[in-house]
Amino acid sequence: MTYKVIFLDVDGVLCIDSKLSNSCIKNLKCIVENTGAKIVLSSNWRLYEKYYEKLVRVFNHYGLTIQSQTSYFSDYRCFEIWIWCKKNKPDVYVVLDDRSLDSESFGEHVKNCFVKTDPKVGLIKEQVSGIINMLNKNTLIKI
Repeated sequence: MTYKVIFLDVDGVLCIDSKLSNSCIKNLKCIVENTGAKIVLSSNWRLYEKYYEKLVRVFNHYGLTIQSQTSYFSDYRCFEIWIWCKKNKPDVYVVLDDRSLDSESFGEHVKNCFVKTDPKVGLIKEQVSGIINMLNKNTLIKI
């Protein structure tokens, strides 16, 4: 079985204008259901108990689970993802974020699996099938 991971940012992906978006969460659920991917939280929401617990509650309502989270290294998100991958060795992964991670430090490690969301609308239905295809193509990612 292929070990698939979604590295998830929250603000600008699921949280729009300071509110968790039902439609964005449903889009994430569709991806998880069609790929069997595990959610790894890379968002700064993992750093604040109040936000993390809120996300867990909302995810429980939708039948979603956060499997893991990246470590924090001064908000070098690509490095944080790279370190997590070196340790946990997923076969394939996607990174969902509203930041231009592919142009940040260590961005070369995410450039082929990065999906940038528009922070005004988050994860939209039009992105879902492409993300599912990325996760289901079973092409191993070199870490």
